Order: sequence, then C-alpha cells, then structure tokens
Amino acid sequence: MPSSPWPFVMLFLLGCCALLGQSTFNHGMQLCQSAVTSSLVRQTDLVFAFIYQALFLNHPLTWYTLTGGSFVLCGALVDAVPKLVTELKSRGYIGNARAGRKVEC
Repeated sequence: MPSSPWPFVMLFLLGCCALLGQSTFNHGMQLCQSAVTSSLVRQTDLVFAFIYQALFLNHPLTWYTLTGGSFVLCGALVDAVPKLVTELKSRGYIGNARAGRKVEC
C-alpha cells in the first residue's frame, strides 16, 4: 500500500476525467444522425491510441501494430462505406441536384 494518499487522489482524478470524456463522447454520438457515421467516428480511437503511444509513451510503432490497426480500420470501412453510400442516396445527397450539400454529424 502506498504511504501517501497521492496515488489514490490521482486515480480518482483519472476516473473523473475518463467519466467526463466518455459522457461527452456518448452525447456527441447521440447527436449524430446515423449509426454508420457514429461507428466510423468511433474507429478514430485506434488512430489516437497510436498517436498517444508514439508521442506520450515513447513506445515505437512497429509494423505489427500498424498492420493490425490497418486491418481493423479497413474492416470497418468495408462494412460502413456501402451503408453510408446507400444512406446518402436515400437522403438525396448523392445522385441528384442536391449532391453539393454536406453531411453533418
């Protein structure tokens, strides 16, 4: 057991920050109009994990981690892109005169 309360205070603050981050992320996902869009946004966690791994933890990005991450992202894109195209066509963003409008999340 630690002799001072400092590690427990830091763990508590870390938990509060994680709760706040997850709550705001969940609220943002509820504001998205599409489950496809929100699932693609969710996949950015992997990209940020790699960035944090390299910058803050000084852990090198190996070909093994990059290949695995690429498989995960490609799998998500293969699943989501056809659904996204179908959804955009049904809303009229693709295939008619309104194609210049932006999709909002």
